Amino acid sequence: MRKKSVLEWILLSSLAGCISNETFEKGLEARIISKNFHLPRGVRASEPKYNKDEILSMLKPELIKYPIKFINDNLDNLIVVRKDSLYLDDMKIGGLVDEKYPRQIILADDLLSHQDTGFHHEFSSILLRKNLDKFPWKKWKDLLPPGFKYEYRKDKSVEFMWDFYLNEQGFVCEYGKTDIEEDINTIAHSLLSRTEQMNTLRKLFPRIEKKVKIIIEFYNQLEGNNFMNKYITN
Repeated sequence: MRKKSVLEWILLSSLAGCISNETFEKGLEARIISKNFHLPRGVRASEPKYNKDEILSMLKPELIKYPIKFINDNLDNLIVVRKDSLYLDDMKIGGLVDEKYPRQIILADDLLSHQDTGFHHEFSSILLRKNLDKFPWKKWKDLLPPGFKYEYRKDKSVEFMWDFYLNEQGFVCEYGKTDIEEDINTIAHSLLSRTEQMNTLRKLFPRIEKKVKIIIEFYNQLEGNNFMNKYITN
């Protein structure tokens, strides 16, 4: 019998509603909270303020949006750290997928709840970087406004915005305008965590609808069983 990964045990147990103390303790120490994990170079952080029950309670609704195998095939470690303690080269950040650890997410504990979760944002980075040759880059770039160029600015807001000009251009937050990966991340994140609001924007703004369809097709291609079809609206 194939030995299940710790994360798979957590998800299978939580879905069944029967988390044993042993699985709970071993799994979360190894996968969600760790006092002895290795941070990438230039990154510093401290332990989260939430306990294990609280972290799992906040994360589980987001994790179960994906097939268990899809997560296990793409994610090794999910490390939660304290809000405002996560820094990369002296710049405060909310989450990170480092190139040296391409299957590991580090996430601040204020980004665990439903609409503010950073999990979908960082997980989309893992999927994108692992499958660069499968993403339709030209199709995405063709949706950008005429003459638009991505421009990095660290003060750009990651907050979801109802803004006619921004949304008409095909963006859901200012941060999406900084880099094509962040553009993809913010659309995927908003689709999975703010589905109703995104459905409203999709009806109003063709560029957002077309970007969402690219995300759905991309994820379905990677997973193989069309699990993202539930987000198709028409």
